[in-house]
Amino acid sequence: MTMVGGASEANVNTDTGTQDSKVDSIGEWVICGLEWVEHEERERPILLAVGDREFGGSSPRRSLDQRSREVMFAPLVHAMTTGQDARNLTTYREAQFDVVVRVVRSPDRSTVLGAYGIFVEAGTSIPAAPVIGTWQWHVFRDTGTNFDENASVWDDALFSLYEFPRDWVSSVRGPVGDWLSKLIATTEDRAKMKRHIDTAVSAATHLRQLFTYKVVTRYGTANPGFKYLSLCGRTYDDPEHTEALWMRGFTREVKSASADVSHGLAPVSPDALSEALTDAAFRLSRNLAFAAVDLLQARVFLTSPSWSEFGLQPDYEGSITALLNGEDRDSLERALDDVSAGRAPAEALELAFMVPGGAAMRFIVEVTHIDPAPSRYLLVSLRQLAGAAS
Repeated sequence: MTMVGGASEANVNTDTGTQDSKVDSIGEWVICGLEWVEHEERERPILLAVGDREFGGSSPRRSLDQRSREVMFAPLVHAMTTGQDARNLTTYREAQFDVVVRVVRSPDRSTVLGAYGIFVEAGTSIPAAPVIGTWQWHVFRDTGTNFDENASVWDDALFSLYEFPRDWVSSVRGPVGDWLSKLIATTEDRAKMKRHIDTAVSAATHLRQLFTYKVVTRYGTANPGFKYLSLCGRTYDDPEHTEALWMRGFTREVKSASADVSHGLAPVSPDALSEALTDAAFRLSRNLAFAAVDLLQARVFLTSPSWSEFGLQPDYEGSITALLNGEDRDSLERALDDVSAGRAPAEALELAFMVPGGAAMRFIVEVTHIDPAPSRYLLVSLRQLAGAAS
């Protein structure tokens, strides 16, 4: 019995004499990635999706039925090995099938990241292919900051997924800066992605990571939207610069959020940062403006919605002390160092922050830790003073 359209089959496997109860992928796009097998020192293919169904990196051989394995999976493996797209007519059990395979490459075309393909009965039209966008990020191994001027690169398909034109990129870090500060829709997902990026760089395991998250599309327009995207990525050694790593992967739209797969991310436990952000905010107060700070990278990586409502620079991603002058800057730097080391400041600070337009506004400022001392991540709260403009 075969259900066309990708359900399942219960046919006799001619190789083993047993019955298959696996996915028949005819007429549906199959998306595969690659993962690194450490003990074998090689890459192997993983199954990410068949049509709208997610497989989370399972074994294609164990998930696909015999016909799909022979007609579709074998050409996918060949495409990932050779780096070549293909379209062929294939005969299976006296039936002919049209097979289309496309390779997923990094934006600089240097690295094969995966492949996707489809097979249909010969003479049948091919459904529209999924949009798969690719990205790469060149970072320092010890800090995760940009290694060079054009460290963050997206291909055209990735910009189209976000409906975010190239010429709208405003972050000094390139597209990845706008992605973290503007395009990820929720505070929880921003914190999760920050955690995953930092720990992937720190661990540098080269193992595949798979995450889903909610994003804002058409950012900055009068008609923004939302969708879920899934990211599949890895870290790669840079053979030309031992102090650097490449982060490369691809992104596609999915129907809804699913479980994340994060191999080798031991430096920060899977839920520590997002849960600790919430806890840190509770420890300080409510109805304040917040900025989450990464001391290792010396930058703000997340601000609360009230941040811009208080007149501070929207989507700010620079050093928080750069918003202060003179003694105020020194005072906040000491407070950040004290809290990071586990020495809580004696009292809240009254500081003047620069706001767009060149003016300054005075705030009561408190600092608390997010992770245990010695803390990398700190949360800074700002409470505006009445008549605070100066």
